[in-house]
Amino acid sequence: MKKLLLIILFCLCKYIYADNSGTDFWLCFPQNYTRMASNIIYIISDFNTAGTVTAYGVPSTSYFSLSASTYTTVTLPYSAASYGNDTISNTGIHIESEQPVTVYCLSKYTDTSDGFLAIPVNGLGTNYIALCYSGRNLDTVYYDSQIAIAATEDNTTVHIDCPVNPGARPSPYDIILNKGQVYQLCDVYSSKQDLTGTIITGDKPVAVFGGHRCAKIPADYMAADFLVEQLPPTNSWGTKYLTMPLAGRDIADTYRIIAAEDNTNITVNATPIPTLNKGQAVQFLSGVSQQILSNKPVFVAQYANGMTFDYKTGDPFMMNIISVDQYINNSKIIIPTGYSFNYLTIITPNSAINNILLDGSNINPSFFSSIGTSGYAGARISIMPGMHTITSSDNFGVWAYGFRDYESYGYPGGTGIQIYTPTITPTFTSTNTITPTHSISPTFTTTRTFTVTQTSSSTRTITPTRTETPTRTITTTITPTYTFSSTRTVTSSRTSSSTFTYTRTATLTRSQTITMTSTLENTYTITNTLTIHISFTNTLTPTPTFTNTVTYSNTEIKTLSFTATKTITQTNTSTTTLSYTFTLTPSLTNTLYISPTITFTITDTFTVTITKTITASPTINLNQPLIIDLKGSFPDFNKINIVFLLSKNADITIKIFTVSGEIVLNQETKGTQGYNVFSWDGLNYRKRKVASGVYIYKIIAQTNIEKRFVIDKLFIIK
Repeated sequence: MKKLLLIILFCLCKYIYADNSGTDFWLCFPQNYTRMASNIIYIISDFNTAGTVTAYGVPSTSYFSLSASTYTTVTLPYSAASYGNDTISNTGIHIESEQPVTVYCLSKYTDTSDGFLAIPVNGLGTNYIALCYSGRNLDTVYYDSQIAIAATEDNTTVHIDCPVNPGARPSPYDIILNKGQVYQLCDVYSSKQDLTGTIITGDKPVAVFGGHRCAKIPADYMAADFLVEQLPPTNSWGTKYLTMPLAGRDIADTYRIIAAEDNTNITVNATPIPTLNKGQAVQFLSGVSQQILSNKPVFVAQYANGMTFDYKTGDPFMMNIISVDQYINNSKIIIPTGYSFNYLTIITPNSAINNILLDGSNINPSFFSSIGTSGYAGARISIMPGMHTITSSDNFGVWAYGFRDYESYGYPGGTGIQIYTPTITPTFTSTNTITPTHSISPTFTTTRTFTVTQTSSSTRTITPTRTETPTRTITTTITPTYTFSSTRTVTSSRTSSSTFTYTRTATLTRSQTITMTSTLENTYTITNTLTIHISFTNTLTPTPTFTNTVTYSNTEIKTLSFTATKTITQTNTSTTTLSYTFTLTPSLTNTLYISPTITFTITDTFTVTITKTITASPTINLNQPLIIDLKGSFPDFNKINIVFLLSKNADITIKIFTVSGEIVLNQETKGTQGYNVFSWDGLNYRKRKVASGVYIYKIIAQTNIEKRFVIDKLFIIK
């Protein structure tokens, strides 16, 4: 009996295509030219939904409710924005909703504004490289290249490696952020440096924003303007980008390309540019449509130039260019009010020009022009303020931007976030006991000694000086069968059970050559007792081949299940060398003289080929997902009972707000699987009776891996 330690690493990976809609967002507003800027959030949904916007820097919580295909606006005061250099502030903004929403943000002040498309938590990452713009100096006042980092979880360690000295502290360095905190870094050392290329690494997902407080683009042209974009993680960057010149502007736009890896080769309209290493960026002007290709992931941004560059209405803004593999087929986009000219740029495959719809109507195909040999075409369309819907049977890219005198904004109108993510990477470790039917283990190098005793009787007539050479062939078939079972413990409270059946067939072939020399002087009968001592070394070299078949499903309530079948074919080759020692005990019928002694020389060669097929069909049962089902609130004499149903035990937080967002009660409790009742006696957190009226309540259920919430209204009538 032998104990075998079996370790299986079972790693299933798949591409996850998240887009810019979600139910959970963490973001911030980096500092504008002045702290007096308005911070405007636009929320759109394809569904009937409700949710909250919590601004930690105010602090305040705003409640919103949306009908399908509508939008709402939440305007936060200037205190909601981040501020300072090398500072940590409680200025994170948390948006939660019952159904997926799309979020656009606009930081607006007189003659200085810009906006961005928010990325939901499931599209965030832990590895970023900043794309910003260089600093400037105007009338001895410094306005800075800047980065802001918002934490989504407590105790988040962020490693920051700047390519320049921003005057904050020696780089690289680490900071620790809690949920809702924002770290802002600016170049105040000379105001002429650029934080582009700063490498940001978190041990938990973070949201990162790049830009500039007030930049001149190009550096010698007026006027300056605020720049901001939420940056995607590097594992969602692409290798093919398409651009078009901005509508309403002349001459050229400014572009930047930044590399995620060393030795990145890039072409712009088939013309190579200098090779870039990780974190390096190239900047250039272009007034034509472009196809940008690279051999490794890069990121591209388009910048509007200052008004005096072409003396057209407008000013600088920064706009993320979406890679072709992140294009989407449905976009809802907000065009803000207060701008003289607003535009959409739409890029789609040549074959889909007739399929794309704007607010339900076909776009005139004559608006589109081909982008080189890319197979795509682009259109630039004037658009009115408000919400607009773009749909197509094919994926497309869309961007919104607008201008007025010395002011502008620009952002993408939707993006996918294609991230190669390991979905499940459990490691199973089990100790199994195997009782083999044969003493050869196919998975180890072993040395064994066998003793075989053979007794035989023979009658021979031997003439003097006679030589005999007998040959023997022995064939042995060994069919061991292994059966074992294991119970495995999976991370994230997953439990799996597997039954493995090993069937191994080994064919043993032995050939013997015996040489015997003897001299006899009579006829005699001899009885031999043969003792064979076998010593051999057995070396097995397994060559496993793994085949995995995976079925994956993910429903709306996030019930995760899959079945994996693994087939392992393993061939082992064993080479055995044997040496025999013989003891002969003669028994003679009459006394004779025998000379010389009989000598046997036997050479055996064993070749053992073992083919082992292991078929394992483990079924991995994941934990039941967390589901919270609100049944409602019901008056009961001098209290109100809130009834809800849980699919499993969870930590419960119940928050009650006034309709203006003021917190009335914040209470934590333990929820159990099944029906739960929370009774509210109408007292606020100061233990005072609340007034009659309408209140908003939010129930948050959370485990160590999941979080769900519901929102509803209740009424106090006295």
